[in-house]
Amino acid sequence: MKKCVFFNIYSYNINMIKKARKEDIERIIEISSFARRKRWKQYFAKDKARYLSYGFLQLYDKFKIEQLAHYYVYIEDGIIKGILRYAIEDKKVFIEELAADPLFADEDILKKMYRLFEAVAIKHDMEMIYLWALIKDQMMIELILELGFIPENNKRYLDDTMLLEQQYYKKIS
Repeated sequence: MKKCVFFNIYSYNINMIKKARKEDIERIIEISSFARRKRWKQYFAKDKARYLSYGFLQLYDKFKIEQLAHYYVYIEDGIIKGILRYAIEDKKVFIEELAADPLFADEDILKKMYRLFEAVAIKHDMEMIYLWALIKDQMMIELILELGFIPENNKRYLDDTMLLEQQYYKKIS
């Protein structure tokens, strides 16, 4: 994947997304860990080791400072409420992680964050956005479809699990 430098801050009213900085690492990991464990608990009920691997300390130990270049954080009312990790290849953006703090689940954080990120991608002449979603995760699939994504025939297994994911795309230019 090629590195693409987006603007550091893109804001709309009091909501904004900004490139993640070193001081955001703990909050990024906290949101990632909490969101994964909450969303995937039902799928890993019998696999305690897998479920525990999404804990804060486990993710913190794996996090590399270089990864910050591929993160945006969503801030609302001065609080980081969501994270988005991405990669870029040519004029395509691949959303690799889109997560909101479950404490703010009723605030449509993922929608707000995605829309701001899409505006940044358009401003930087990106043409397509891709992402993967668990086939069993109906809430996420409904959100993805509502945001205008279209399912592709590409499917894969999440990490080394038996959970199937499907790829979605959206043309933005």
